[in-house]
Amino acid sequence: MELKKYKVLLFEKIKTQITDWFENNLSENIKKEEVYRFLHSIKGTAGTLQLTGLHQLADSLTLDIEGMNEKEDWDKEALRNYLFDLIEMSYEYEHFESSLKQQAPIRVENAPLVQLMN
Repeated sequence: MELKKYKVLLFEKIKTQITDWFENNLSENIKKEEVYRFLHSIKGTAGTLQLTGLHQLADSLTLDIEGMNEKEDWDKEALRNYLFDLIEMSYEYEHFESSLKQQAPIRVENAPLVQLMN
């Protein structure tokens, strides 16, 4: 598998987990350990895929959680706010290449070329 396919899988994993927590989860609280495992997994995968910004952000969020009280769980609103930057960055990474393709000029194969000389 090429690197791009692994990136797609990572972003799918992030979207699936976020949807599960904020849309499908009937419980009001999400376990701290669950959030930690999610972020730790993103940190490792993003680092391997050379998604440096995502890796650094997940690392920072993971360190924050390590300093929390062991019994603390997240209510949905607090977790959504905590993960906002990660969600936003994931979206930007995921859509970066497609936005570049949209901005790239379309080259017509038989278009005349003009060479400029000084």
